[in-house]
This record gives sequence, C-alpha cells and structure tokens, in this order.
Amino acid sequence: MSNPNPAAPIVAFEARKLVYDHCVELHRYFLTWRHQLLAGYLATLAGLGIAYSWTYSTTNNARRLAWVICGLGAFLTFIFWLLDYRNRDLYHACQQVASDIEEACGFNSDPDSTRHKGLYARLNQTSLQPGPPSGFRLLRWITHSRAIDILLLGAFAALIAGAIYSYRAVR
Repeated sequence: MSNPNPAAPIVAFEARKLVYDHCVELHRYFLTWRHQLLAGYLATLAGLGIAYSWTYSTTNNARRLAWVICGLGAFLTFIFWLLDYRNRDLYHACQQVASDIEEACGFNSDPDSTRHKGLYARLNQTSLQPGPPSGFRLLRWITHSRAIDILLLGAFAALIAGAIYSYRAVR
C-alpha cells in the first residue's frame, strides 16, 4: 500500500525552511540589537568622559560632581551589561532552533566533525565550547560575549575607581 499523503515530506521540509528562515532573520535582528547596544554604550561613555573633563576645567564647585559622573557611568555600565546578557539569551535561542533544524535535515550527521556542520550548529557548538576544534587554549576561551564582558568589567572597575578618587580629591 502506498503512502496516503505523498506531499507530507515536502510540507515538512517547507515548514522547516520557513522556521529556519525566520530564525536567520531573528538572529540578525538580535545581533543588530547587540551592535546598537555597544554603540550606544560607547557614545554614553564618551559623553560622560566629556562631562568629567568639563568638571576639572571649571571652578572648584563643579569638581564636586566628578564622582557623581563616574558613579553614573558605573551604573549605566551595569545596565548595558544586563541588556547585553538578556540579548545573548535571545540570539542563542535562535542558534539552537536553527541548529536543531540543520540536524533534522541531516547537516550534522557526524557530531565529532566540524567540517560538515551547518552554520548554526557550528555557532551553537562554539557557544558551548568556544574556539576552533583544536589549538591554543586561549583561543578556545575567547568569544564575542566574553570580550564584551571584559570590556564592561574593565570600564565598571575604572569608573568605580574614578568615583572613589574624585570623591576623595574634593573632600
């Protein structure tokens, strides 16, 4: 007896293709958010830097605001980190769904090989175990997320130190 619905595999493939295309668009969208968050953070940091330098170029009364500017910068750094952390969850979810679709389509048939993996399977593998399949350990540790974490942690520490220094300098 033949298959009662010969079009079923085609419909399933088209459904996967639609979901995969949607994941690609969402992934791009969430990465655009990340780009805009980082650009916004750097612009904010530049503005705070200008405000901080202004406090030291004017009267002694304005210098009393320097620690507030650094404290505000530290607070905003924490907020930007929270926003980026949440955004990571969103684009990692897209990577996982697209990776599952690639696996269902047979792209990821050899789990030990990275040669025949689909793009999202490779991205998902890199998220779980960063870096190239073999090589220098530090390169395996580096990801975009960790680089942003290091940048924001360094900025947070520098801004806290600047707030403490500025507060003590005017007292």
